Amino acid sequence: MDLRKRLSTYYFPSRLADSRYISNSLLKYGHSCFSVVILHVLGKTDSCKKIDLISKEQEYINLYKPVLNLNPTAGSSMGFKHSEESKRLMSEFRKGKPLSENTKKRLSALFSGELNPFWSKRHSPETLAKMSKSKVGELNPMFNKEKSKEFIAYMSRDRRVLITLCLEKLSLKKP
Repeated sequence: MDLRKRLSTYYFPSRLADSRYISNSLLKYGHSCFSVVILHVLGKTDSCKKIDLISKEQEYINLYKPVLNLNPTAGSSMGFKHSEESKRLMSEFRKGKPLSENTKKRLSALFSGELNPFWSKRHSPETLAKMSKSKVGELNPMFNKEKSKEFIAYMSRDRRVLITLCLEKLSLKKP
């Protein structure tokens, strides 16, 4: 539906670290060994129906049989096969079994810093307001829970640091 967003996923480090065939190939051979070809223009995104886009994509999948496209059905993950290790990890996760330290480290490395899908992005004011409302009163995970002295000390310290940073940004002197 959004060509710009679709193409940008091939350049974000967080998406390239996901072990998809296309990602592994891009990392191995480099972007210069690939090309983007627009096969068909259906019109502006808001003027096209998703079903038309998927239908046209399926037409080209059937015609060219792209090697790096693991999903033989457009708009669907039907036909995609997870590895046995992936199946085992998903099963353990659904059963609530704790992840191994090795898995935790791998996931942490996969989604930290520039590899994080939210890297350099910001929530909109509307989203921030919704998130704030979702944690008020009884919805707050700390509601009616006793806070340790250490927790209160961290909160105070963090608040002082935040105020200092805000004042510096506004080029004001501390009171």
